[in-house]
Amino acid sequence: MRRFLQLICALVVAGAAHGQNSPSPTPIAAGVAAPENLGLGLKQIVELYQQDQAQARGKIASTASILSDASGRVVVNIYLDGKSAPDKVAAQLVDLGLEIIAVETQWRSGVISAWLPIAKAASVANLAGIQSVMLARRPVRRIGAVTAESSAVEHALEVNTPGTVTNQGILGRNISVGLVSDSYDTATGVPRASVGVAAGDLPGPGNPDGYTQPVVVLKDDPGSSSTDEGRGMAEIVHDIAPAAKICFSACGNTQATMAASIRSLRTSSQALCDIIVDDIGFADEPFFSDGILSQAIDDVVTSNALAGKKVSFFSAAGNSDNRGYAADANIISSAAAQAYRGNVKLTSVPSALYAGGFQNIGSNAAPAIVMPVTTSADPAEIVFQWDDPFNSGGITTDYNLLVFDQSGNYLSSASGTDNNLSTGQPLEIVDLNRNTSYQLVISLRTSASPTARHLRMISYGLGTITGPYFTDNIITLFGHPSAMNANAVAAYVYSNTPDTVANYNPGKLNPPPGPYEPALESFDAKGGSLPFYFDAQGQRLASPEIRLKPEFAAADGVDTSFFPADAGADYDNDGFPNFFGTSAAAP
Repeated sequence: MRRFLQLICALVVAGAAHGQNSPSPTPIAAGVAAPENLGLGLKQIVELYQQDQAQARGKIASTASILSDASGRVVVNIYLDGKSAPDKVAAQLVDLGLEIIAVETQWRSGVISAWLPIAKAASVANLAGIQSVMLARRPVRRIGAVTAESSAVEHALEVNTPGTVTNQGILGRNISVGLVSDSYDTATGVPRASVGVAAGDLPGPGNPDGYTQPVVVLKDDPGSSSTDEGRGMAEIVHDIAPAAKICFSACGNTQATMAASIRSLRTSSQALCDIIVDDIGFADEPFFSDGILSQAIDDVVTSNALAGKKVSFFSAAGNSDNRGYAADANIISSAAAQAYRGNVKLTSVPSALYAGGFQNIGSNAAPAIVMPVTTSADPAEIVFQWDDPFNSGGITTDYNLLVFDQSGNYLSSASGTDNNLSTGQPLEIVDLNRNTSYQLVISLRTSASPTARHLRMISYGLGTITGPYFTDNIITLFGHPSAMNANAVAAYVYSNTPDTVANYNPGKLNPPPGPYEPALESFDAKGGSLPFYFDAQGQRLASPEIRLKPEFAAADGVDTSFFPADAGADYDNDGFPNFFGTSAAAP
């Protein structure tokens, strides 16, 4: 294993050097079909690149959820099929001009995250040992919209102060708390961490309260979008447990890089954490099964083989706007659906994409296949999944999410039409423009009656999506906060006017025994009884496993010394910005 890790490190360095010095890649020949195992929008980008390279680069640069650089490279997750050793595949990727970011060997047959020149996409997809090449989606921080003009009142002082709870007070001494977020001390336009230490907001040399143990930073991220949200979380931890040792490791760009950070906070001799907290989500995490990050969490919580101590893990439940669509499959044949298509021009859609028919989003008495939606002022993203396993060779069903404009014109480049039998992932993601109305249609590519019959789509990220079929009564909590060994944390503004039990926000947590619990934030991802249809190996269970999420709710809206840096963040006018969202609740 050590030799393998040394080789991977060498490949990462070699990939970076190759990416800096290699000549511009040869363009993909026009008219050559893009491989079917390119997914999550990568196939459409490759096809556009074949026609017009400048237009393809423009699309990449203008899509907020895509990770790209100035040369037009994109971040991808390359899923392996086990037919070729990961180190051999990694070496071939470097030879093709890719820059390797991370190698995850614990998930299925392995995942390699890398910077990909678009011109090399087809060559990569056709390499032996590769199952699919999926466009990576930008990690989403769980910071939320402000819903109150007052900071949360912490009760930490009651347990910190000697004599109130114990003779010594509870300060977190001899406890190590690890944080995973975007960055710690690299953001531009904000004070450095040393300023927070000097003011007593962070531990370290020079802390005026005597808490001189410095924050251990295993990995930071100097990316252009870094906000130092991890340092905001650290200030919250220091307020609650001032004597605790605080450690940090940046999430990086992909699930593979974040999984490595999670494990390193347990295993690194510098950290050896007792508790790990994260506030990051990825759009391509599974709804109905465990994924890469859930496995990493299970490892650090339960493994006897990993170095370090078994940890307790807390994860921000998410700030989805609680809107989406969920239903069992109710398929109408392609012929019968013509009567319910409205103005959408199905003749513009390749017939292979709806060979199996269309989802009836209405009722049997009043069928409908067209879902009108309107986006808000922020970029919108829809994640659509069904109950097939991820990356196990067990995909049975191929659904598509077809996108039309208001006039019924088919928007092929915006639609989610991956060949899921080739990509190995029961997943479509579409990006929609802000302040725009669309029409969505769920189609079935596979002609046989679908095995996977549980469908769910949610709006994800900043943008809000509204429409008559896009409701707020479905589960929107997903991904690693739903792991068996993760504690998902919702948020509430602690200073809200207390609600009675009857008015307590239902469907997320059981009503508390007393009458003084505040309602959860409206932006909290909605939990409840989450069904899991597969075991850790991706085998379908005889009956679904039900997990009740979230387990906890905690205060948000607390003051920090600098975060968030947005203008107007100090909503209680006390001179300090207020940190809202499940990102603030989890720590």
